[in-house]
This record gives sequence, C-alpha cells and structure tokens, in this order.
Amino acid sequence: MDWLGVTEEQALLRREVAELCAKEVVARALDDDRRGKPPIELLAKLAQLGFCGVAVPEAQGGAGMGPLAVVIVLEEVARVFPSLALSLAAQTIVGMAIAECGDSQLQAEFAPLVTSGREMAAVSLVQDVLVGARPREAVALRGQLRFMVNGLFASLFLAAVEVDGGRQWAICRVASGGCAVEPLEALGFRASGLATLVCDGVPLAAGQLFQQDGTRISLWRGLCLSAIAVGICQGAVDHSSRYARERQQFGKPIAEFDMVRRLLGDAVRRATSARLMTYDAATRMERGSTSETQLLQALTWSREAAMLCADNAVQVFGGYGYTKDYPAEMFFRDAKFLETTPPSVSEARCAEV
Repeated sequence: MDWLGVTEEQALLRREVAELCAKEVVARALDDDRRGKPPIELLAKLAQLGFCGVAVPEAQGGAGMGPLAVVIVLEEVARVFPSLALSLAAQTIVGMAIAECGDSQLQAEFAPLVTSGREMAAVSLVQDVLVGARPREAVALRGQLRFMVNGLFASLFLAAVEVDGGRQWAICRVASGGCAVEPLEALGFRASGLATLVCDGVPLAAGQLFQQDGTRISLWRGLCLSAIAVGICQGAVDHSSRYARERQQFGKPIAEFDMVRRLLGDAVRRATSARLMTYDAATRMERGSTSETQLLQALTWSREAAMLCADNAVQVFGGYGYTKDYPAEMFFRDAKFLETTPPSVSEARCAEV
C-alpha cells in the first residue's frame, strides 16, 4: 500500500485500465467527441471486463474492491476521454444503488444486468423527481428527467420517485412504455449520450422500488464526478506538458519559458491536491465515515481544479487550444460543463459554510 492508500491490487487495476485506454480509446476519443457519438461498444467492453462492478460485492457479480477502486478507474478513463468516463460513472452509480439500496429481489434481477453491461443504465445529473400513485400492483410515473447520462441508448434508468407524499428511488425500464427520449446537445460531454426522458405513464412495479433512502446514491454521484474531474486535471496536464516539450519557439521548447512553466506548475499542484481530496473522500467512504459535506468539498475543489488545469492547457497550446485538433478544447468544454452541474460551485461553497 502506498502513502495514498492504494493497494497493489488497485495499482494493477490502474495499469490495466490505462493500457486498455492507450490501445483502444485514445485513437477515437477526439473523433467521437467531435461527432457526439457515444462509444457504446467501448462502454460495453469496459463493463464486460468488470470495470463497472469493481465496488459491487462479489456475491452480486462484482469485485468488491471498494470506492477507491472506482475512483482509480474513472480517473484513468477521464484523463483520455471524459465522455466515456461519465457514461461509465452512470453505469457504476446505478449498479451501486442496486447493490446498496435494493432488496434481495431487486438485486437478483437487475444487479447482474447492470454490472456486466448486458443492459445499459442511465442516471440524471440533476435532482428531478417523477410523480406516481401508491405502489400496489403498479404505478404510472409522470414527469421529466433532464441531463440523463446514457439516456440516448440506455434500457434502464434510475430515478427518484414521489409516491403518496413519500420519496424513494426506483429502477425503471425505458421500453416498458410511456417514455420518450429527447436528445440533448450540451457544451461538454458530447459523447455521453445526454438526453431528456419525458415520462407519461411509465409503469413501476413495487419490486422496482428501493427499500432504503438515497443518501448513498448521492454520495456515489459526488465521488464519481469528483474522480472524473481529477481525470480531466491529469489529462490536461499530460497533453499540455507534452506539447510544451515538443513545441519549439525561438530555438528552444516553450516549456523553458517562465510563463509556460508557471502555467504547468500551477496545473500540477491543482491536480495533485484534487486527487488527494478525492482519494481521502473515497477512503473515508469505504470506512463509512464520509459525510455529504466532505464529499461536496472534494467535488467542489476537484471541479475548480479541472477548470483551471483545462484553462492553463488552452493557454499553453495557444491558438491551437481552441481547435478540435487537440484535446485541450475537449477538456476545457467538459471541465466547464462539470463545473456547472448541480450543485454549482457557488452553491456548493454556500452549502459548505
């Protein structure tokens, strides 16, 4: 175990994900992002290899490696292709919601499907709620779910539902009827299948309702987004530092100019601090001692760090940083989108006080 709490098993997991991304993700990330094409087959492969279920208990088909393993996987994917990382995060959040908040019947029916990637799952980045009647044989849910990650192609979706005045979480099927999928064009994460689901009478059986509150779901959402922010930080640092060493100006690499060195140094410091806070939150979450405030602090700092690292990368690239030929532009857009997801950075700072 190293000083960050990463075990040898988790370090091996990091290498496996990094090697897979280098072989199969890097070459197509920019093109898929430019076209807004969700890499469904890559997401399916990641799930088949077990990367969606690294924290799911072994009894439910996962690896049981804990929250820090999830952070490591998402960080490595996000440093190459943030949209794919967000899609993987959605699949992971739904899988963990089923594993930790569902009863044995719900776990037996849905956990293997989500963990293995046999069915893709969607979750919203905002706190929309569907409304239905008392759950007896079935309930007809109505409402709108915005910013659904994987919404364009998922067959299952996780939603908060309000039934007879009480709020619970539930897992629903898109194909069960009464659900229209509307594509959503957003600034960032163009290839993560963002969509709006308009529900008008979606049937919900009593067995699809979670029997526990959604506190853990909120914690997993915050941890996954924080991990993606760390990945964006590191991705921006990787590409900008490499470019600075290769780009020649006045007969020497621009990495030797003081201004560029300051930009790179500041980005490295922010990326490191964001990683420390996120890893600490994951470790505390594994021990059961993480509060929503602590995760909110990690998420807030990580999103701010991602925005600064991406902005510094654009400055290092100069005019090329604004073109789609280099990753800096993609990281900048994704960092800005992540910065504005609820709660926004300003709202989060108010909540921390």
